[in-house]
Amino acid sequence: MRTLLLGIGLLLCAPAATASVYVVDDTPGAGVHFTDLRAAVAASVAGDVLLVRPGDYYVFQLTHGLTILADPGARVVYGSTSTTVRVTNLPAGQRAVLSGLIVADLAVTGCAGPVVLERISPATDRGAQITVSTSADVRLRACNGVGVVANGARVEATDSALVGRRGTDGCVSDECGGSQNVTGGTGLPGIDCINGGEVHASLCTVTGGRGGEGGWLVTCPNGNGGVGGPGIRVASGGMVLLTGSGTQTIAGGAGGPGATGGFCTAGANGAPGAAASVTNGVLLHSNVAFGPGAQGSLTQVVPADPALQALGTGAAGTQVTFRVYGQPGDEARVRLGRQLVVQDLPTTFEDRLTIPLRSYGLGILPATGQATFVFTVPTSLAPGFVLVAQASTTSPQGETRLTQSAPIAVR
Repeated sequence: MRTLLLGIGLLLCAPAATASVYVVDDTPGAGVHFTDLRAAVAASVAGDVLLVRPGDYYVFQLTHGLTILADPGARVVYGSTSTTVRVTNLPAGQRAVLSGLIVADLAVTGCAGPVVLERISPATDRGAQITVSTSADVRLRACNGVGVVANGARVEATDSALVGRRGTDGCVSDECGGSQNVTGGTGLPGIDCINGGEVHASLCTVTGGRGGEGGWLVTCPNGNGGVGGPGIRVASGGMVLLTGSGTQTIAGGAGGPGATGGFCTAGANGAPGAAASVTNGVLLHSNVAFGPGAQGSLTQVVPADPALQALGTGAAGTQVTFRVYGQPGDEARVRLGRQLVVQDLPTTFEDRLTIPLRSYGLGILPATGQATFVFTVPTSLAPGFVLVAQASTTSPQGETRLTQSAPIAVR
């Protein structure tokens, strides 16, 4: 393991700190600029940074390059007509970062500029969906308990636990109205890649949403539980690439419980979902394990693609650990930059995802297939600065493969 201090050259390449930094807290006090997150987003300009303290906030729509860094406990869940946080029509040349938010749902739509979603988590045990539509470059890191939809969009997820939303519960007694639908709904996929979308999920566990619970009527019947969602669904020309370290699993969601009680026959439990469902799409995988019920064509990549793990909060003055997974005997290297790009490189697997400003050679991978180095984030970096890492491995025959990226927002 190597321990490095991020080079001073990288700092010299950083832009001057001209962005305004505002503190948002739902409780007024010294140093607080806004108590309403919506108002703070509306008042900000491209390049600004919002530091959001714990509290409950109304949802917002973001249309310009803004960095939002939330402390644990910042819940964005209130809305008069919708509880979805929206990032919409972000122009090319601007970058949006949302880090640490607790959401009911999140939608990224029509964004030409890159969007980074870091440590996003759901507000309830039903889960939350991150829906990405017609957007060029959306990257998730360390997001847990959320499902991802890539609808004609490019999405990358790293070091995350992706879980589809739980199915709706069947109605209960007087709540049923005219529908009387007591059957639990089907859980949603952990990854849903459709309409030409592309997803690269690396070092991620992926699980379908649990089926909804069966409802009941006083006059019977007890409802059946809903079917679990697939771990991954690929359809309509979608493409999914899965890379891992050998410990990640892809599984369908559990079936929902059937209703019991009263004088009615108990409802049946729902069937579990398939680990994967591929129809008119492509699913490539290496170093991940599939649960039962995989449907359609799944292609294992040989030799396995490399992967990059980034461990750390990104807080200035703290350490971030990078770990490269690859083939023993290959040479490993980690590159650090500050720009998010998607560039095709001839004769190289995977796209180049950052413009490297520093490159660190980690030597030949040992029999474990792993190499690690640690660096300390300089205290001189301002909140909102984004570090982007990408690793490469080169075989003895000269074949180079690139990993996914790992974007880290400095706090």
